[in-house]
Amino acid sequence: WHNFQSIKDLTEFISLKLLVDFRVYHHGYCFLRCKNHKGKHISQLLILPPVLQRAANSSTKAFSRPLLNINILLLDSLSRHHFYRMLPKTISTFRSLNKNFFKMGQVFDFNLVQAIKGRTWESLQALFAGKAASPFDTFQKPVDLNETFWKFKAYGYETLYIEDMCWLWEWGLVKEQKALKMTAPLSVRAKLFLDAVKRAGIDRVDVSYTSCPILKANKVNDVFHGPDAICYNGFHQHIYLLQYMEYFMSRFSFLQKPAFTFLILDTAHEDTGIRVKQLDQDLARHVNFLANQPNTVSFILSDHGNTYGRFFSASSEAQVEVFHTSLFVIVPDQAAVLLGKSKMRSLHINQHRLVSLLDVHHTLKGLLPSDELIRGQKLKYKVNSDGLLSPVSPNRTCSDIPRIHPNLCICQTYDRPQQNNSYYALFAEFALGHMNRKIQEQQTDTKGPCKKLVAARFDDVKAREVGLNEIIATFSLYVRTYKTTGHTEEGFVFLGFERITPYSIYYSCANPFVDIRLCICNTQAENRDSIADEHHGQLLPPSVIWTNTTSTAVHENCLYLLKRSYSSGVVLAITNVCSEMFYYVHFDFFTKNLYSSCEMPVRVTILPRTETLLVVGIRQVENQPWKYKYNLNYSTQ
Repeated sequence: WHNFQSIKDLTEFISLKLLVDFRVYHHGYCFLRCKNHKGKHISQLLILPPVLQRAANSSTKAFSRPLLNINILLLDSLSRHHFYRMLPKTISTFRSLNKNFFKMGQVFDFNLVQAIKGRTWESLQALFAGKAASPFDTFQKPVDLNETFWKFKAYGYETLYIEDMCWLWEWGLVKEQKALKMTAPLSVRAKLFLDAVKRAGIDRVDVSYTSCPILKANKVNDVFHGPDAICYNGFHQHIYLLQYMEYFMSRFSFLQKPAFTFLILDTAHEDTGIRVKQLDQDLARHVNFLANQPNTVSFILSDHGNTYGRFFSASSEAQVEVFHTSLFVIVPDQAAVLLGKSKMRSLHINQHRLVSLLDVHHTLKGLLPSDELIRGQKLKYKVNSDGLLSPVSPNRTCSDIPRIHPNLCICQTYDRPQQNNSYYALFAEFALGHMNRKIQEQQTDTKGPCKKLVAARFDDVKAREVGLNEIIATFSLYVRTYKTTGHTEEGFVFLGFERITPYSIYYSCANPFVDIRLCICNTQAENRDSIADEHHGQLLPPSVIWTNTTSTAVHENCLYLLKRSYSSGVVLAITNVCSEMFYYVHFDFFTKNLYSSCEMPVRVTILPRTETLLVVGIRQVENQPWKYKYNLNYSTQ
C-alpha cells in the first residue's frame, strides 16, 4: 500500500505514475482505501489502462498485411436459446450493426453449434488444443493452451487471459493448469500458478487478480450457484473486466502491436438462469466497442448450457438445449477487407452448417498470416484446416463431431425415439449396475454415506445404430432419493452419465472420493449411522422397482444370487447381506441368442452389505428363443 496525505497527492500519483510511467508495473488496477468519519475502511476499485512502451526492436515479424487482433469472450453455461431469451439488447445490437453500421463487415450468428460436452474443461480443451478428451477424463492433465497461445506468441502477439474466478480457490485457470495446492504456503502457490501461466503461453492475467477481493467482499469463494449478483462499489464484477479488455485492446491497437485476448465470464453459472440478465446492457455496449476495432476479429461463444437448476431436469428439450451453444463472430469492415471475400463468404455459409468448438480452434489458426502451421496437417477429426474460413460440409452430422458422452445431438432426427420396453430396461439395468459399481469403487467404506442407487423408472429412450450389431442408447434413469433425503466377444460400453436434477445439497454428507453426481446420502448428520445399519442381516432393497427381483441363497444367509427376468433378456447380480463376510466370486455365463454385457468369466470381490451386477443378457435376434446357463463359484475370507 502507498499512503497519501491528500487527494491531490493521490491524483498526481495515479496520473503521473500509474497511467504514464511504464517503469511502475501494475496489473491494470488499483484499490483505493480510506476511512470514513466513523473510522471504517472503505475501498474502491479503479481499472487502469496497461502502460506499454513501444520497443524499437519489437519481436513482431514483418508481414505484407497487418496482423489481425483476436478477441474471445466465453460465456460459461449459456445455451444459444438462453442467450436469445436473456440478452435481447445484445441481440438487437448485433442486428443493428448488420443493418445500419457495417458496410463490408458483419456479425455472424452460427445457428447450429454442437457442444463437445456439458462441462467447461473439455470445451476449453477443444477450443485451445483442438482435441476431444476421453469421456472418463477428469482433470488429470492441464488444459493444453499451448497449441493456441504459443502459436500466436510466435507471431509476436501479446496474450491476455482474464477470468472472474479467484486463483486462490479450487476453480478456474489454477485448476485447469494443474497448479492447485491448497495446503501450500502462499509463496509456493503463487510460484506454481505463475509458472503454469508462463508454460501455457499466457503473458498476462492482469485484472483476474481482482476476483479474489471482489468475491471475498461478496462472502463467496466462487461465482457458482450464487449469489444473485457479484458486485463491488455498486458495479457488477463483469463491468470491471470488460472495461479493462477495452483499455487493453485500445492501447495495443494504438501501438500497432497484435494481441490475443481471452475473457471467460461465469455469470450464467448458477441455478436460476436469471443472473446472466445483468450482463445484457453492458455486453451490448461492449459489442459496439468491438465493432469499432478495425483490425480485431471477436468471438462471443459459450461452452454449454445451464446444467444446474430445475430447468435442466424439466424436459428432454431442456436437456438438448444444454448442448446447443452460441457462437457469434464480429468482423468489422477493415478486418473483412483483410480476410477477403472468399473467407467472408465461407463464414456466411457456415452460419447454417453444423459446427463445434473444434472448428473455432482451426479458425483461430487460420487467421494467422501464414498457412505454415496448418499446411499438410493431418487432422484427426472431419474439420477444415482453417476451420470456418472454408465451407463446412452440408452433410455433416453429429457423428462427425467428437462429442464426449453423455451428450445429446441438437439435430432432430439423429437419435430415434424408442419405446420403454423390456429390451431397453436391460440397458437401463446395465447402466445402473455400472454406476453402483463406481460408487463401491470410490467409496471403500461399506458404511459410507453414498447409498446404492435404486431405479424407479426410465424414459425418453433414444437409440442410434453406429455399425453392424452396434447401437448407442440414451435414456433418463430415475432413482429414488434416500428416504430421509456361451463365451462371446460382445460387450456393452458405458459411455457416461449426467445428473439432471440439482445435487449440491448432498455436498454436506457425500463421501469426498465419490463423484458427487452419483451420490445420494442423508443430509441429517445425526441419523446417518442408524440408517446405515437399518437393513443389517436382511436382503438389501432391490436395485430396480419396475419389475420383480428373485433371490437364491448361495451361501448360508449371506450370499444371494439376484435375478430379474424380461421378455428380451435377463439380469443377474450378486449380493452380500452380511456385515463381516467377504466373498471372492468367479462367474461364467453361457448363452444362446443373447448378448453378454461383459467379457467372461467375471472375477469380483463382494464386500459386506453390497450388491454387484454380474451380467446383463440382451436378446440378439428378435422373435427367436433365447436361453442361458451359468457357473458360479465362491470362496470366503
